Amino acid sequence: MTKTVRIALEGLTCDGCVSSLTTAFMTNPAVESVTVTRDPSQATVTYNPAETTAEALCSLVDDAGFEGTVSES
Repeated sequence: MTKTVRIALEGLTCDGCVSSLTTAFMTNPAVESVTVTRDPSQATVTYNPAETTAEALCSLVDDAGFEGTVSES
């Protein structure tokens, strides 16, 4: 069973930021897929809720140097 969460992002200024954040998400084995966009600035992440939480995914965003808040799950 998977869950999808939308995370509002701050700090994405270029395609390199999108690429780096996408890579950061995909290093988490619980993440099955991710789409990161700059307009609107958000990430849509499908993950296994038995292995991680939406809050942990937001922490991953912070660790990558951006700001993220759960906007919808």
